[in-house]
Amino acid sequence: MGANIDAVKEAESIGILKENAYNFEASREGVEHLYDSICEVVSEKRQK
Repeated sequence: MGANIDAVKEAESIGILKENAYNFEASREGVEHLYDSICEVVSEKRQK
């Protein structure tokens, strides 16, 4: 996760797949959207 950075580039530099990297807006709405998105992804992975 990263606000005001290239989260994909930073994630890949430490071995995290770009599919698991998330950019978000550094605002209340941006953080809320980020957590909603992460919650959805985690729920999908738990169902597998």
